[in-house]
Amino acid sequence: MIKEQFFEEVFDALTPAPSIWVSSDTCADTTRKTESRRQNFNLDLLVPTDVEGVEDLPVVQSYTGSIPVSFIPLDERSKWEYGSGIHCFVDDYKINRTFTRAAEVCRSLQQYTCVVAPDFTLYVDAPRALNVYSLYMNRWVTSYWQHNGVHTIPSASWAGADSFSYCFDGLSEGGVIAVGHVAVGRDKSEKKLYRSGIEALVERKHPDTLLVYGFPLGFNPGVKVIYIDCRLSMMRDRNKKRHVKQDNPVLTGMEG
Repeated sequence: MIKEQFFEEVFDALTPAPSIWVSSDTCADTTRKTESRRQNFNLDLLVPTDVEGVEDLPVVQSYTGSIPVSFIPLDERSKWEYGSGIHCFVDDYKINRTFTRAAEVCRSLQQYTCVVAPDFTLYVDAPRALNVYSLYMNRWVTSYWQHNGVHTIPSASWAGADSFSYCFDGLSEGGVIAVGHVAVGRDKSEKKLYRSGIEALVERKHPDTLLVYGFPLGFNPGVKVIYIDCRLSMMRDRNKKRHVKQDNPVLTGMEG
């Protein structure tokens, strides 16, 4: 089914047909409300696109282009250096504009080498509907950017193991897929869940490369892995170096 057609049917079903006896003012008000609903879900910006899975997530194109050596966070793109990419592994409130002000943000990103799709958070303990909506926003923004000249790397995320049945829908096979590896706790069960998610992603979508933001995976996913440095990993590295210096002090100004 084409996504635009699907949502037109949904909103037609939810919008009661005006009575032939209502005034023209009431009809105009109904039209404004319908248009407002369309804009809230960006239906006015939709282009016909295929959908996949039980949740009808928009299908996005795979990315097979080059990968920059460095990436700048979306909210710090004023610091961008020539040749760098942009990533969206930041707090949700910093990337909500990619959906709520889609056209404006999209235009500002067309100049960059490539951009990693926004990583809206999924939660293990959240209702499925909320996680599906986060996935919908991710796929919608990715598709919208790709249709409007932004070289976009799709990103994948998941919640609990029960989300594996739908959370990768809409991602095309092959190419580069980005994942975050920052908010993974020290608990063995959480690490096991993350590894299971990576393995499920590789099994279903067969990416050529995983672009990982954050800490090293600690296991071999069976595909090429490229890392994007993040502040937490850099802070941890600095702390390790600081501890090494404290444990092994270097004395200067002394002759042997």
